Amino acid sequence: MIYKVQTSTPITQVKEEIGEKAKAVGFGVLQTYEFKEILKEKGYPIERNITVFELCNPPGCTAGFDTASGDRSLSAMPDRNL
Repeated sequence: MIYKVQTSTPITQVKEEIGEKAKAVGFGVLQTYEFKEILKEKGYPIERNITVFELCNPPGCTAGFDTASGDRSLSAMPDRNL
C-alpha cells in the first residue's frame, strides 16, 4: 500500500520523526530506501530525492499469518534486489 501525505514540515524533520510517530500507532520502520543513492550506486543517477519508508504492523501481520489455513497459504515476497 502506498500512503502519501503533503506537509510543510521540513523533510529532514519528517525523516527524524517517522520512526517514533509510527511506533506510537503500532507500526515499526523495517527499512528506509534512499532511491537517489541506490540508483546512483547502480549507475542510474537521478536528481530528485526520493525516500521510501517500509513500515510493518507486527500484530496485524501475525494475525494474517494465524488466519491462513487450508489451501490458502502466505509466502514471502521475492527478493527485490534493491
